[in-house]
Amino acid sequence: AQNQDIPPLHPGADDVVVVATKRWRREVRSGRLGRVAQEIRAIRRSWAVKPFDLALDPQGSIKSGTIAWLTRAPVRVGFARAACREAMNVLFTTHRVNPPADGHIVRKNLSLLGPLDIRTESPDFGIRLSQDAEARVSSLMQQARIGPKDRLVGIHPGAGHSRKRWDLDRY
Repeated sequence: AQNQDIPPLHPGADDVVVVATKRWRREVRSGRLGRVAQEIRAIRRSWAVKPFDLALDPQGSIKSGTIAWLTRAPVRVGFARAACREAMNVLFTTHRVNPPADGHIVRKNLSLLGPLDIRTESPDFGIRLSQDAEARVSSLMQQARIGPKDRLVGIHPGAGHSRKRWDLDRY
């Protein structure tokens, strides 16, 4: 599964738009800026026909700020300059949040809901598995002889870049 596969699992997700920013960077480096500009204009046009009310930017980068801006949402919530990965991100947001000092990423991202007067103490991420997925997991658990009362630890060793991956034999 990839990152784009997760949002559709939430019942409130109507659509997922994949923006090819890594490819855009490669194309810009290769001198194909025109192709990237054309694709950005096409995205902006397609998003204009289904206007956004709100954009949340939990990344705090110039890239994520630009994408939030492309939505044309009148409300774009991001982090204050000191909490952004790239300070120029604040140019793209209309509301800037100072996240909690404890630094936990879930609490940091949930703080973006503050300007919307949404408070959440115990987040429910709302992701539900389909009946088919539940059946596959149940079958795998039975095959592995893992019962409902057995303790189970899940580890997600994946990473997007090879330098961030831990060797399997080191677990």
